[in-house]
Amino acid sequence: MDYKYMGERIRTRRRELSMTQEALAEHVDISISFVGHIERASRKPSLETVVNICECLNMALDDVIPISKRRQRDGECTSEQLEKVKKLFEWALEMCK
Repeated sequence: MDYKYMGERIRTRRRELSMTQEALAEHVDISISFVGHIERASRKPSLETVVNICECLNMALDDVIPISKRRQRDGECTSEQLEKVKKLFEWALEMCK
């Protein structure tokens, strides 16, 4: 998992929405310092936290955790693995509702 990429995407989107770290933390029910750690990739959030952040920022999980044909094309995963990961994310989204 590329936590640095994830943190950068979250920070970029939060700023696009003119949202402070404090506001994001409040919406997601985590500490302000944890938001900073996530954005700097110095701590790893749970999948539930990532899902909640994505919902708050109106982002798809694929925006922060790339699950794309590029990964398959670059040999990082097979099409079967790609489908399993997509199903896992769908399941996780349902569990977090």
